[in-house]
Amino acid sequence: MRLVYIALVVCVGVAMASAPDFAISDEPTQQGPEQVSSSEGEAVSSAPYTPLDLGQRYLYALDRVVGPARLVGFVAHSGLDQVWKKPEQWGSQPESFGYRVASRFGDALLKETIRFGISAADGEDPRYFRSGHGTVWKRTGYALGHTFWVHKDDGSMMPAYSLFLADFVTPAVTQQWRPGPFTGLREIRSGTLGMGANALTNVWQEFWPDLRKKLPNRFQERLTRGLRGI
Repeated sequence: MRLVYIALVVCVGVAMASAPDFAISDEPTQQGPEQVSSSEGEAVSSAPYTPLDLGQRYLYALDRVVGPARLVGFVAHSGLDQVWKKPEQWGSQPESFGYRVASRFGDALLKETIRFGISAADGEDPRYFRSGHGTVWKRTGYALGHTFWVHKDDGSMMPAYSLFLADFVTPAVTQQWRPGPFTGLREIRSGTLGMGANALTNVWQEFWPDLRKKLPNRFQERLTRGLRGI
């Protein structure tokens, strides 16, 4: 049991460290259509806003399913489910862990497929664009607001329909392969928690480049080498 806890702590730590780097380096963070931020969070000049084409949008969705941080997250979450026996009908045998990993993976695959399809149809840009300036409270409000309000391919803003539907439809569908009856309230709660997780992710992406610059140079170098080895 102690080994399980140690492994989970390591997995969660790696996931938290690697997820922002993945998002910042692969998602060109920008403030509006005229300014972007570098991988270190510093404002740099940029060409006008460029939307993703269909292929780029698909690769973005694929990365959110099979990217290194996501895969580590599946293992970490499944390990916690195994310890807490969630759902209890799957038991605590070694094969139960495989069921839980497969369920977590299926959940992410379904959610990103729904989000990809809807965003491709209505022109939503699934990326988060950092503000990078202002007070902590203003930047936090910006990050939370952009959970529900996203860029459109023409540079304007629109409601995040794909995010709403993906977060609330996915729990209802995945309950079809998980033990236990469909209750409605549980699925609504899962969707709400998913939206909350998206909001926290935006806040993390907003402030992580600033926090990283404050780390000692030696620690930054070790962190960078560790992430490249994942």
